[in-house]
Amino acid sequence: MRIELFFKTPSQALATIGMLVRAPVEISGFNLPNKVMNDCTLQTARAIKEAFPSSQSVNRSTSDLCVHYSLKNNPEKTIESAAGRLKNFLSDAQRAGASKVLLVSGGNGGGGKMRKKVNTVTCLQQLQQEGFKMPSGLELGVAFNPFYPTPEHAQEEFQRLQEKLDTRLVSHVWINAGSDVRALEAALVAFNDLRDNHLPYLKDVRLIGSLFIPSKALLNKFRFRMWSGLFLSERYMESVEGAMEVTSAIQALYARFGVEPLVESAIRTETEIAQLVQVVSAAPCSPPESLSASLGQEKSLSTQEDSLSPKKRTHVESAVVDRARRNRLQSY
Repeated sequence: MRIELFFKTPSQALATIGMLVRAPVEISGFNLPNKVMNDCTLQTARAIKEAFPSSQSVNRSTSDLCVHYSLKNNPEKTIESAAGRLKNFLSDAQRAGASKVLLVSGGNGGGGKMRKKVNTVTCLQQLQQEGFKMPSGLELGVAFNPFYPTPEHAQEEFQRLQEKLDTRLVSHVWINAGSDVRALEAALVAFNDLRDNHLPYLKDVRLIGSLFIPSKALLNKFRFRMWSGLFLSERYMESVEGAMEVTSAIQALYARFGVEPLVESAIRTETEIAQLVQVVSAAPCSPPESLSASLGQEKSLSTQEDSLSPKKRTHVESAVVDRARRNRLQSY
């Protein structure tokens, strides 16, 4: 299980890690988000490496640092300049001791025509055209949101994922948080089909999936303002108990499909660590079928449109597989 750190200064991040490495939870790594322009992400990565040498067994989790890079928070006017800036960041991230970089477009979560010219897909395609090779020891990841509630946006998101993967620069896919268990399962099945039957170069691409640690504070936060691109059902939002049911089903799916969990909730206090331990300890080995079926049909509070029906979602999966068949002759 990975933990996303919430911090404004390197010292805050170090204090959080100091508590987490002593917690009775197996932590595989930490994520450092890029939420604003000119933040201290790389400075924090360097501070973590200095304070927690990976040679010490208790600090193995700090040897796997993923720094985020948002194109929105590192703005450039052209695709070429955006790709150049990203290459510089990747080199800096390697020197700072990071092992992974998560590349996101940032901003809009609505899909469709609102997508800007400079985005993750176009930036990766530019790097591919330039023959770019990742710095030694550094892996690049991209985000994927399987929870869009309309078939148009869901199909577009699958297509964008395919385009990202087609550049052969991607080592891992980060699945956004959400609550539609059926949509998540359908996406995981579709990805496995691509990897196993159509696009063999995906065999080494790993999946990492986000989830929250439910609490009253978290639900109140999302009731006040939902994150862009985050879709949570009425069942999830109505109570901590409902949110825990959804989280347990998602954890079971992650375990079934070999997805490494990433906790996106703030874990900064002993109380929050205790909540983390409780959720990890309660994780089921397999998803309850009745729960999975009922959770998948909830209406998202982020939109007034219903979640995808199984029939529509099968259509999305088919579109992805058809596109994979058309492109499967591509090779390194």
